[in-house]
Amino acid sequence: MRGLLREMKPPKPYNNHTWTAAKFRQFIINQMRRASMRWQPKRDAIKAAFVERGPNPDTGRMCKLHRCPLCGELFPQNKMHADHIDPVIDPAAGFTTWDEYVKRMFVEVEGYQAICTGCHKEKIGEERAVRTEANRERKAQVNTAVRKRTRRTPTTRG
Repeated sequence: MRGLLREMKPPKPYNNHTWTAAKFRQFIINQMRRASMRWQPKRDAIKAAFVERGPNPDTGRMCKLHRCPLCGELFPQNKMHADHIDPVIDPAAGFTTWDEYVKRMFVEVEGYQAICTGCHKEKIGEERAVRTEANRERKAQVNTAVRKRTRRTPTTRG
């Protein structure tokens, strides 16, 4: 039984044979997300949404107010997100290639929209629903294909 369990474990080809491919992929994605925080066009997109100076609704202190293009309301800078207009990973297609991922992660200022926290939550919720449904359909197709391959023909006893 132990030999069977050892065979079922995924191979660990990365980081001195301590990481699986999934762990390595997640590590790379996290590092690229960290790098994208320092990407200047992302900051410039929020600066471009600046409208006026005014009182912060939370503290009452003067701050820079930015307009959300989706809801039209004014928010302080810390309530704004530089959101990718085209998602980094297409919700319907899923992950394609690393080249495509990098190209879509590090876009110029025209590829971002500065939106408020509430609108951002709504947008990613919609994308998550599309992604969940697409994943469900992909898994159903794989399961159907596996069932067709492993279906046994009835044998006659004589």
